[in-house]
Amino acid sequence: MSDHIESIQRRALRIILPGESYDDACKVFGLLSLAARRNNLCQSLFSQISSDPAHPLSDLISWRSNVQYSFRTKQIFDVPNCKTERCRKSFIIAKMSFNRFGCQ
Repeated sequence: MSDHIESIQRRALRIILPGESYDDACKVFGLLSLAARRNNLCQSLFSQISSDPAHPLSDLISWRSNVQYSFRTKQIFDVPNCKTERCRKSFIIAKMSFNRFGCQ
């Protein structure tokens, strides 16, 4: 579905700016690709969820408890083991995995 929408955006930009490449046309209009926009929105939503304990979805995140061992990198979230690809790609699990070491 998102690939189809992305192709419509490509086609519209090709009609508006026929001589430009897709990346150049996006720069002219200040657009990002749909995948980049979706990633930015997911990242900002996850940072809202993880920074606000009163957020309705904050209960879905399991925080790493204090561990007595000293590791090189401190893990922030306790990411559950997923047996299926669907579970690994779900919003909360994927963002917890990406942000488990404090990556922003």
